[in-house]
This record gives sequence, C-alpha cells and structure tokens, in this order.
Amino acid sequence: MRNFIQYNPVKIVFGIGEIASLGREACKLGNKPLVVFGKSSAKDSGLDKRCLNILKDTGLEPIPFYGIEPNPRESTCDEAVKLAKDNICDCIIGVGGGSVMDASKLIAVSASGGNPVWSYVKRKEKPTSALPILLVPTLAATGSEFNAGAVITNWHTNEKLGFHSQLVFPKTSIMDPELSTTTPPTHTAYGGVDIIIHVLETYLTTDDEHTPVQDYVSEGVMKTVMEYLPLAIEEGKNLTARSQLSWASAVALCGIPNGGRSGGFLMHWMEHVMSAHYDIPHGLGLSYLLLPTLEYVEKHFPTRYEKFTANVTDDIEGFLGSVGCITSLKELGIPERMATRFVGDLFEQKAVDGKIPGNPNLTKEDAKRIYLGSF
Repeated sequence: MRNFIQYNPVKIVFGIGEIASLGREACKLGNKPLVVFGKSSAKDSGLDKRCLNILKDTGLEPIPFYGIEPNPRESTCDEAVKLAKDNICDCIIGVGGGSVMDASKLIAVSASGGNPVWSYVKRKEKPTSALPILLVPTLAATGSEFNAGAVITNWHTNEKLGFHSQLVFPKTSIMDPELSTTTPPTHTAYGGVDIIIHVLETYLTTDDEHTPVQDYVSEGVMKTVMEYLPLAIEEGKNLTARSQLSWASAVALCGIPNGGRSGGFLMHWMEHVMSAHYDIPHGLGLSYLLLPTLEYVEKHFPTRYEKFTANVTDDIEGFLGSVGCITSLKELGIPERMATRFVGDLFEQKAVDGKIPGNPNLTKEDAKRIYLGSF
C-alpha cells in the first residue's frame, strides 16, 4: 500500500428531515449567503423557497442565484461570483446535484480571490482563500458534499477539468435523503453508475495486491448501489433506498476507498473529454465507457478483473441494462469520427511523460477502441 495523507474536515449532518437544520448550520458561517441553485429543479419542487425561507427565519439575508447547468460552465460561475461580490456575500450555500456543488466551490474561491473561475481551474492563479461553503445535495452521485474536488467546463475551449484544493472542503454538508426523492428515474440511475465507478476505477487498475480495507469498502459501496439503485428507480419515494444511495455517494469519493491505492480515474478522464464537446449526462457517458474499459482491464489487470467478477458481479452489462444505462455513441449524439479528437484531448490533458497515470499500458489505439465502444 502506498503512503498517503487522509484529511477530511467536513461536518456531515445526515438524515431524513435534516434540511430543517439549514438555518442553524448556515448562521455559523455568515450572515449573507449566496445560495446557488440549478436551472429549474429546485424551483419546480419548491425546494428553493423552502431553503430561502429557512434561512430568512434564522435571521440571515440569502441572495439566490439560479442557472448552474449540468456540466457547469465557468462563465455561469463567473456570473454568480459577480452577484456574490456585488451583494458582499460572506458565504456560499449550494443546493442541488454535483454540478451545483462543484460550481459552489469555485464560486467560493473566485468570490474571495477576485480572479475568474477558469484561471483557478487552469492553475494560472493559485487559490489562497475561499468563502466558507455549506452544501445540500439533492442527488446521490458525485460525492462532492464530502470532498475538496470540483469539475468545471469551458464550452469555448471544449475543456472539462478538475480542481482540487483543501480550501473548498465544505464546512458542513446537510445530507437529507428525502430531497433526492424528486430526482427522475433516469438521473437516479446515472448517479448510481457514477458512484460505482468512483470506487471501481482504482479497484480495477491497482498494481498492489495488499489493499484489503480499500477493497472491502469499495466492494461494499458497489454492492450497496447495485442492491438499492433498482429500488430507488422503481419506487422514487423509498427513503430506505434513497438513504443508502446518499451515504454510498458520500463515502465513495471521501478519500478512504481510494487512499493508498495506485491506479487512475481513466473512465472519468475519458468521459470528461466527451462531455466537454457534447453536453451528455456524466453518468450516462460513464455507462457507455464501462463495458469496453472492462475489456481493457481484463487484458491488462486480469487479477483485479477476476476479483471484481467474483466479489461484486459477473454481469455488469445485465445490471446496466436493468437500470436503463446501456447506450451507444449514436444515442449519445456523437459521431464516430470524434473518437480521434477525444484521444488527442485525453493524452494532451492527462498524460504524464506520454502515459496515462494508473494505466501505463494504455495506448492511443486502445483508448480509441474504448471510445468506439469495443476494446
């Protein structure tokens, strides 16, 4: 097992009905929060008014911002930063799925530091401070509520890149699984696949046989999702299923499952390249890449592949089909000719000394075959 540092200072408030604690927790961070929402779901469900009223009843002065997209845009984040600075907001509250939470982190950095969001993502500017952050996830998927990462898209340059800084650990995340019951079945499914792949990536490609704690935790997360995701899709209001998925989402990317284990996040990197050009749901893009990536893993990491099929499932294709996540390039609206461009972007953005971290044997030809859907 590799040396590693585990640090995660996020306070989690978890449970049905815990949205009621929003005012109590928010007042510890500031008096005038910028409250970040997506484009429509919070409005449609009435969650925006519920949150804003809770904050007002606590004596705070919330400033709402609407409009964060799936695959959040740096330009939209900059609009939110302007609103925060114009109103002298002193903290950021993100209410929504992974896109809203990721955007909230970069908004917090930019509103404090004064430079455009993309300058921090591209590391042209080093973040030195951030407004305190409180997150309220409404979808079990990215785990952004329990980590210090974010992914932001620049639609002008067709880049979708990650950002990491201890400055953007949320001070508090309020995880009320009931808030996810309005998530449509399709996006519930996409989120579940994202959770699985967060732990599956390094599980499959590590070259270390002695990571039992990480392996057992990863297998537990994957099995939990595979057990409860179909139930959440079939019975959207099932709070047991929603609770299990919510906690699996947070645990999957909190640092514990992947800490000390080699391997990279190949499928995530490959999907980010795809959705930087085509506005596809992140989880559905991952679903598309999973089966051909498993063929690559079976060839290059046979021991880990056998461990996965023995301990988790030997029919991942059947599982994906059961939750409606089998797709194709055509269904995603992506022409096959783009595979060459995707490979070029992948190696330009992620390769170190010509190799993809955690996947040293991956060639450009291999990557192209994965993008085309058959290794």
